[in-house]
Amino acid sequence: MVFLKRKSVIVALASFVLISILLLISLGNKDDDKVVNAGEVSNMPLVEVKELEPMDLKEVFNTIGFFVPENDWRVTPDTVGTVEKVLVTEGDMVEKDELLFQLENSSQKERVEEAKQELRDARNNLQEAKTEENWSLQSARESLDEAKEYEEEQKQKLEEAKEDYKEGEIDKRELERAEDRYDLAKRRTERAQELVDSIEEDDNKDIQEAFYEEQVKWAERLLERAEKEYEKTYVKAPSGGEILSVRIQKGDTANPITPAIVIVSQGKVHVSTSVSEQYVVKLAEGDSAKVTVPAISDKQVSGTITEVGVMPEDGGRFYPVNIILDESIDNLKVGMNAQIQLTIASESDVLAVPRHAIVTDDDEDMVYVLDEDNLVHLKPVTTGISENGLVHVEGLNEGDKVVVAGISRLEDGTEVEVVKEDK
Repeated sequence: MVFLKRKSVIVALASFVLISILLLISLGNKDDDKVVNAGEVSNMPLVEVKELEPMDLKEVFNTIGFFVPENDWRVTPDTVGTVEKVLVTEGDMVEKDELLFQLENSSQKERVEEAKQELRDARNNLQEAKTEENWSLQSARESLDEAKEYEEEQKQKLEEAKEDYKEGEIDKRELERAEDRYDLAKRRTERAQELVDSIEEDDNKDIQEAFYEEQVKWAERLLERAEKEYEKTYVKAPSGGEILSVRIQKGDTANPITPAIVIVSQGKVHVSTSVSEQYVVKLAEGDSAKVTVPAISDKQVSGTITEVGVMPEDGGRFYPVNIILDESIDNLKVGMNAQIQLTIASESDVLAVPRHAIVTDDDEDMVYVLDEDNLVHLKPVTTGISENGLVHVEGLNEGDKVVVAGISRLEDGTEVEVVKEDK
């Protein structure tokens, strides 16, 4: 009897275990059916939408430039000459009219002394003409001979100057000065001849005085010109500032064309750049700019456009633009590169969508807009300026929900499931 009872218990337990296993399998099968069914039902396109709200946009243009001084002076002598000595070096600070370098000037100094003697002689002759009753014909003829001799000398120097000019040894201004000296010499000869003629006609008192008054004026002009030529051999600073570069040394030939020394101001430096015709029409003086100096830091510094060129540079297609920084930058040097961000358009309180949300059909721009029934509809839009991938659009309303992801499976009237909504 005990054995039968135990057998009955074992059978009962086995039956319970079997039923439990079958029940679990049955429940498992029901859960699998739910997953499959759910996958079959969720067949709508999944999309992300963005609710539109007004915002400000700025369209920018990035370019590069370099720093230049607010003012700079490229110093050249007013005459051709050999450098005798240089009194400054790069980095020196100079004041206005401070001597920078000197040209060899022995010949100019000699001409000054000759002109001074000419003036002394002319004044002495004038004084004698006023005090003497008569002027001897012999003295007048001697003066005429001296004038002719001087004229011939200046004529010869003019011929030499013409040859030197052809060979490129002197500039045009040197040639013109030789021509002026020859013209003055001819006038002197003419006056001396008039004096001789007047004495021979025995009517010489007033003519004599007039002649030597003219001689004094001529000698004064000659001395003035000689002193100017001498002064040109001393080249001075046109303004105060820092010596940026010295391009000459003793023994070099300096000329009025090639800069010998460059001076830069100690005021604000500005950024110089150039832009194409596409962008120059969108810029104006007073517009803001952002400038970065990579050699110093990544910090952006605000600036203001001070000049927009009206003519392209060197006959090209790019127009010069200058920018003054609104604040100073430590360790900034002339010539450093600058990264520039220029604002070429701006708009306030406008609606914008990501560029990738815009679809184009037959050259018409459109976006998908979600309605209350989770249906999307194509709406045409007009595009404007852009910033960081956002494009200004017209044709939509504030609060519209625009599809920004999942567009590839859509067409007008498609029902969708929204998985993400940005505001």
